[in-house]
Amino acid sequence: MLRASIRENGMRVWVLATLAACVVLTGCGDKPVPPFASAPFSVARKGNVLSIPFEVPPTANLTYSYMLAFKYEMPETGDPTLSFWSHPQGAHLFLKVKLVAINADGSEEEMTTHAYHRDDSGVQQASAMGPRVVNVNMHGASLGTALMEVVHFTAPRHGHYRFDVETLRDVEVFEPIISWLTVEREYAGPK
Repeated sequence: MLRASIRENGMRVWVLATLAACVVLTGCGDKPVPPFASAPFSVARKGNVLSIPFEVPPTANLTYSYMLAFKYEMPETGDPTLSFWSHPQGAHLFLKVKLVAINADGSEEEMTTHAYHRDDSGVQQASAMGPRVVNVNMHGASLGTALMEVVHFTAPRHGHYRFDVETLRDVEVFEPIISWLTVEREYAGPK
């Protein structure tokens, strides 16, 4: 009987030590970082334009990838945006996107961005529409907010930047939906 209680106590100590280690390791992981910038933006109508100035602060890790994301509140019932989630996509959202670095002297330098493509027909249509046009792809959702990654980029240096974004088609299903653009660290996940 004494032997069983020693074994049980040993197991309890092991479980508690494991839990303590998990708590410590969780605290050491990357902490959520607020976005560099966020602004309301409707994609419901062609010709909507938005410039989003932002700073990559000295505390930002330049080895990370950052993104321009389109986010919106998902309707509680009857989500009209489901065609954007299908594969192949049943509907497309095309945006013209330009990223510039703003130098200390005020001059601007266009930066390279990369788009995540999962739909070949959308890529072909975007290419036919001209340079810097992307077919925005659905990426995920959490707690009633959906995310569409527009483009991702790596910042070569800390400093000031600006995204210029324009809608190229009407996408009426987004008319009643609250939406915005945000510049933030790219989510980890398969690409």
